[in-house]
Amino acid sequence: MEILIVWFIFCIIVGAIASNRGRSGIGWFFLAFLISPIISLILVLILSPLKSVQGQIKEPSDIAEEISKLHDLKTKGILTEEEFNNQKSKLLNFTSNINIPKAPTQEEIESMKRTKENVRESKKAVFLALGILVFIFILASIIL
Repeated sequence: MEILIVWFIFCIIVGAIASNRGRSGIGWFFLAFLISPIISLILVLILSPLKSVQGQIKEPSDIAEEISKLHDLKTKGILTEEEFNNQKSKLLNFTSNINIPKAPTQEEIESMKRTKENVRESKKAVFLALGILVFIFILASIIL
């Protein structure tokens, strides 16, 4: 019984680490519970963290504020004209380098719906298997 408790605690740790790396904490918890917390931990540490594009996008007002600050530094003589123009072009080019996804076609939408249904069915199967596994563990602990 102690082994099951330790197993469960390590699964929670794997889920927390996965969540901190931008991945599904609950999904990694169940994966760790089903296969092994150690193998899951190795996998989650090997995979690179998912990066959020949302944190990289600057609002136009933020860019305008930064350009205004740069202009103030230029007028005070802290920045030269060339440095000011370089920094300004970096700020303006930053927004143009972000790839904004195009709207999906109807065929892509249908494909996403099918994929979503497949994922939903897979989740049902995993929860059923997990329920059966928990039932077997409870039954085994009662019998033994």
